[in-house]
Amino acid sequence: MSRCITRNADKLYRIAGFPCVLGAIDGTHIHIQSPCLLSGEEYRNCKGYFSLNVQGVCDADWKFINVVACWPGYMHDATIINNSILRAECDAGQF
Repeated sequence: MSRCITRNADKLYRIAGFPCVLGAIDGTHIHIQSPCLLSGEEYRNCKGYFSLNVQGVCDADWKFINVVACWPGYMHDATIINNSILRAECDAGQF
C-alpha cells in the first residue's frame, strides 16, 4: 500500500474511528432533460425525473479520488460500484 493511501486511511481513522477506510462514497442524481425517445426511459429515476446517477468517493481531505458519471438514472447504486474501476482495483488487492 502506498504511503499516500496509508496516510489517508490513518487520517480517516482519526476522524471517524473506522480502520482500513480509504474514502467516503455517496451517489446523487443529477437532473437532466429527457434524452431521445429511444433510450429516454432508462434515464428516469425512481422519483420520476430524468437523471444521471453519479457516484463519488472523497478522501480524508474531502477531495474527490473517484467519480463515475455515466450511468442512467434508473441504475441502482450497487450496480454502479460493482462495475466501477475502483471495485476492480479493490478486488485485485491494489489497496
